[in-house]
Amino acid sequence: MEDPKRNQLLDKIPENLPVIPTIDVVVFPNMVVPLLILDEKIINGINKALEGPKKVLLLAAKNQPENYQGPIGIQDLYHVGTVANIMRVMNLPDGGIKILTQGIVRAEVEEISSENDSLMVKCRTITFDNEETDSDAVREEVKKILLLVEKLSSSGKIFGPDFQVLLSQIDDPQRIAEFVLSHLTMNVEQAQNLLEKKNAKELLKGIYEHLSSEVEIG
Repeated sequence: MEDPKRNQLLDKIPENLPVIPTIDVVVFPNMVVPLLILDEKIINGINKALEGPKKVLLLAAKNQPENYQGPIGIQDLYHVGTVANIMRVMNLPDGGIKILTQGIVRAEVEEISSENDSLMVKCRTITFDNEETDSDAVREEVKKILLLVEKLSSSGKIFGPDFQVLLSQIDDPQRIAEFVLSHLTMNVEQAQNLLEKKNAKELLKGIYEHLSSEVEIG
């Protein structure tokens, strides 16, 4: 199913984007996430983005060894992340900034550079095939997820009744996946694994498996 609004956003994404590393969180498309930024190089990149289309690439940092105190380097970042729109910026007294971002689309890093005064990447966006997303196999995975969500909502575990009502109003499988993902509690490795799924069926299957484990724990 074509999403004209999403396609319009994709057309406005430049090939080269500033990077914002995210600690302890993987951002998915449509998620709204506040981020605290203290690193001067990252702030410089955000300022560049604000002069143009207000787009950045959010890359999650890999888990560091316990008690690790060093700075986050390029080698510490995953290479699949989410292009996000900067919605709001607030300057802090200590020189840092707090920004509000909303994920738009997955993207894979092709080149990354920390030269000059900011951290930049050349990336390509990752979109699911529309025909595959509307397939019977994908719809079947959606049905399985909706049944599990109903079970988890009725037990009061993870999801409340309002969540189920909102979910029932969404028809597009990709939107359903993104909505459920935005309400799941996962560690970085689990979330990154889902972010890197190559198609809608694999993503939905991964979400179903995660929800199934929650049912078993309950």
